[in-house]
Amino acid sequence: MVDATKVSKVKIDTGYAGWKEYPFFTRVNKEGLIIDDAQVSIVLGGNGSGKSTISRALNGNNKGVKFFDKDGNLLGGDCLNVHVFNEDYVIENFRTYKPDYLEPVILLGKSGNLVDKIEEVEKKIAELEKRRQGIKDAVFSRLPDEIESNLDIKIGEFAIRDYINSCIANELVGLDDSYNYDIEDLFDSLLDGNGDIDLNMCLRWINLGCNEAREDIYHDMYYEDLDEDGNSVWVENKDWYLSDRSLEYFDKELKDLGGQIGGWIYQIHQDMDEKTNYISYIDLLRDDWHSYCYTLMASFYKFYPAVYSKFDDGFSENSERSMYQSLTSDVVKLQEKVDDLRKKLEHENKRNSSEEVIKYMNRWLRLVFGENLISIEANSQLGYNLKNLKGQVIPPGRLSLGEQNILALCYFFIAKVSGGRLGDYGNSNQIILLDDPVSSFDYNNKYGVMQVLNHIAGLVSGDKSESKMLIMTHDPVTARELSNAIKHRAGGDKVKCCRIVDSQNVYLEPVKLDGLDEYRGILHKMFEVATQEGKGIDLISPNEVRRVWEAFLRFELGESEISSRNALDRVSCFYDDQSAEYKFLESFISYVYINQDSHSSDQMLFDNFDLIPILGRREFEKHIRQIVLFMRLVAPSHIPSRLAKSINQIAGYRKALDDIYKANVLGQPKG
Repeated sequence: MVDATKVSKVKIDTGYAGWKEYPFFTRVNKEGLIIDDAQVSIVLGGNGSGKSTISRALNGNNKGVKFFDKDGNLLGGDCLNVHVFNEDYVIENFRTYKPDYLEPVILLGKSGNLVDKIEEVEKKIAELEKRRQGIKDAVFSRLPDEIESNLDIKIGEFAIRDYINSCIANELVGLDDSYNYDIEDLFDSLLDGNGDIDLNMCLRWINLGCNEAREDIYHDMYYEDLDEDGNSVWVENKDWYLSDRSLEYFDKELKDLGGQIGGWIYQIHQDMDEKTNYISYIDLLRDDWHSYCYTLMASFYKFYPAVYSKFDDGFSENSERSMYQSLTSDVVKLQEKVDDLRKKLEHENKRNSSEEVIKYMNRWLRLVFGENLISIEANSQLGYNLKNLKGQVIPPGRLSLGEQNILALCYFFIAKVSGGRLGDYGNSNQIILLDDPVSSFDYNNKYGVMQVLNHIAGLVSGDKSESKMLIMTHDPVTARELSNAIKHRAGGDKVKCCRIVDSQNVYLEPVKLDGLDEYRGILHKMFEVATQEGKGIDLISPNEVRRVWEAFLRFELGESEISSRNALDRVSCFYDDQSAEYKFLESFISYVYINQDSHSSDQMLFDNFDLIPILGRREFEKHIRQIVLFMRLVAPSHIPSRLAKSINQIAGYRKALDDIYKANVLGQPKG
């Protein structure tokens, strides 16, 4: 963690442009001396100025960040206590959860991330399960035809297919009759959640005794004797007691034994729960289990020798067993991870659903939307439900993007910034960074959002506060409104207003937002390009030119079609078709290019994937000059009046403008 109380400036490795220094909180007096730092910094930066680069750099562990105090001492680069609200935060912390809930649920904060992680791990588990099933299917597919034709024949309550499946399952996981099991441990798997016998697990348990049963059958079917030479040989026992038994006998015997086994399992389970003496039933269960295994294998030996032989040889190969067990191990580890994530999710949901969290969330929502217009309540299972004034549930899909952002911002101030102490912002050693917070909300809710920001800034800028706040915006109006509100609440010495610039050595400069006139700034650059043969053309963008053109047409002519001849046709009505002004308007084509370099759609359509400007340097200069001349033709006093900061300056701007107007409009060749 960095000591937020001492942070005065930040150096950031932007990558594409090297290290840049931003003195966000550094204040300098009129004599140029460094004084006490500001606690709230309002930073104005246009699109592409690097606001997103700054917010991403300060969000999390980043080696490309260095903090300095006002004396230039390095404080380190740990961003652990820098809390960033930006587009990424909204994406990560506002989720709608769909599965199996009757009412819509909104996930805010870590819950959404945990749900994503759980789903991701469960997806991996499903992929591994699919591979495990593929191995089972491959083993089963190799059964010879003489076995496959008998798979659906039932002996007892189960088909031969079921017995084979249980054997394959045990083989693949490495269980055989040497497996050291305990009867008591089996009941966790032999009975399902409803207290009924899990037939699949019961079959696998029976299969564990089949190897021993085949050995017993072999010893009953054959006995050791001596031949004529006195050598030991195995002789078939003609008197084996099952030799003359029918298939119907085996079927009935297995059904009876299966019923007895089920009865013992239920009885033992009940006695275990009641802590009574159940030991006497275990020997009876073992006897019936051995009898069942012996009878089953005997029926295979007599009537389905191919099946018996396969049980004896085994169904799977070593490589399949090895792969299956490796996959099983991975599944177990991932399942443990899911269980751990679910515990964290449960803890997070309990924390977020506390009465205090709900209270503060609804307090902020009332401030933004109005009294009880939108409120939240904890969902009984997960996340939150949104409700309207009538108490009806609002589906999250009906929320606008701006409303979603407001919910995320309210949650940000509660869960992230307060550090577990709701409403306690000033006493936490932290830096709060808001990247374009107001512009991402609906215009109708701007006033309420400003109230929230003003309230938080007031707490952050308190005399005993250990926090600092950095608000970045591209909108001069928002910057000015925030500045006025926060200065009134916190005091002017606690607030610094600055602007991101891109010069040789300075990347952030102080600015007086009350006197900021972005329209004038762009218009002045256009004026210099037009009157001084392209001076400063590298400092102006096509998008800025489009914005001035659009504003001028709207307010001077009431025209909203900025890329058509509508405005030109309106003005042409005032001039004779032989006049110089009319000819200029007829030759005016800048409207054709007004969108093409400020928007990328046309460039992409014609394979200009590098977004190389359609207009070259000289053409761009002429483009700007034509627009300036058009503005002079329509409203001669507009440019001089907007650019002049005093009446004495008007004449100079007017003369320079008139000179190019006479040369390029009135001085056009006749004919």
